[in-house]
Amino acid sequence: MARNKYRHPNVLMTSERSVTPSLEMTDYFFLFTLFLLMAWSMDPFRWGMDILNGVKRVPSIFLVMNLAFIVVGRALFFNKRVVQSFWDVIKENRWLVIFASLVVTGSSYARFKSGIEESFLTMGTYMFMVPIAKWYIINSQAPLKLLRGILSVYMFWAFTSLIIQFIFFRKFEVFHSREHMVLPMVAGLLYYSPVTAIRAMGLLIVVIGAIAVSKITAFIVGIITLTYMLGLSLYPKIRFQRDSLVRTFLTVGFVLSVAVAVIASVVAYKVAGDKAPHGNVGYRAHTYAIAWDKFKASPIWGEGFTKQAVVKFDLFTVQAETQTLPTHSDPLDILAAGGLIAALLWLGGIVPKIRSALSDVSFHSHQLEWKEVIVHQCFLILVFTGLVVSAFNPILNIPNTASVYWLAFACMICTTQLCKPKVTKQ
Repeated sequence: MARNKYRHPNVLMTSERSVTPSLEMTDYFFLFTLFLLMAWSMDPFRWGMDILNGVKRVPSIFLVMNLAFIVVGRALFFNKRVVQSFWDVIKENRWLVIFASLVVTGSSYARFKSGIEESFLTMGTYMFMVPIAKWYIINSQAPLKLLRGILSVYMFWAFTSLIIQFIFFRKFEVFHSREHMVLPMVAGLLYYSPVTAIRAMGLLIVVIGAIAVSKITAFIVGIITLTYMLGLSLYPKIRFQRDSLVRTFLTVGFVLSVAVAVIASVVAYKVAGDKAPHGNVGYRAHTYAIAWDKFKASPIWGEGFTKQAVVKFDLFTVQAETQTLPTHSDPLDILAAGGLIAALLWLGGIVPKIRSALSDVSFHSHQLEWKEVIVHQCFLILVFTGLVVSAFNPILNIPNTASVYWLAFACMICTTQLCKPKVTKQ
């Protein structure tokens, strides 16, 4: 003990540094690339970078180059453990990998053989980010520190978008179809703070943010976010409550509160009349019907992802350059283009990961440090609400929004793996 106490300061400093790993240069370049990717995807200043030809794919190209550089760099310094980890990650995400391979194969035929420009190639290609990003993060020098860095980039653009939306309150939507990248992020950071006042502010911002963007999807995402955060906070009190009467009272009270909130939202929507967001119900119902008819025509394997990812809209003339438009529902597109086989592979790769994140970590988050809780919960809520948004908007077949979503999915898997050993199931 005496030798340790009176060690030379330089020795002590070296020892402390050795047990506190830091980010590498490649990690900082990855975060910079992610910063650009989020800027293009969120586009809070309405510069249209995400739709300009020759510019819209710049962040994605940088991201691919960055990940390729990391893979090549680690391959040069062959490490059996890292290689084994890569195959473990592929095995862990095998259903998504098979699904992505199926989509890329069919879409490549559509693009290069049939000359179809609007294919599902983006949907399949960017899904490979899940195993690659997971392998990269979990094998980094400081995985949790890197995850916090990634979350910081998400948070920066979430807060930036929300502030601009507040400035232009209900005048136009700043983050429509990207609600899952804003409301859950901001709310999660504030709500899981140890300060009660900040927690209350997180709940309030979800409500005001949903009203500010004035879109049906925003209200749905807002209700899901509030229900999740409040329900998760209540879970330990219900789970460990010995009095069955109190436990029943808390459970029923929570369910009734959610029901009242949903009913109040519906009533408010009806009362608002023309001032309420309409959601282009006529357009969506028509495109959904077209996709559903395609699925019914070939329910097992669909069209093999060999046809167009858009539909010819002939119900009425829309304010767009063309009448060939997306279905606005990724799950329906998957059913129509790939049938039940593709849908089951897709769900088989997603649902178990979300379930594990909930049951193995979130339900026991009271045992974790609040900094760990914030990282895990923010990515989990983003992933779950992103699925909801994808049911009404084609976010998984747009390069930058798909990259942002699947990276968050990989981060959720990583936080689950890192936090799971720290909790004790009771």
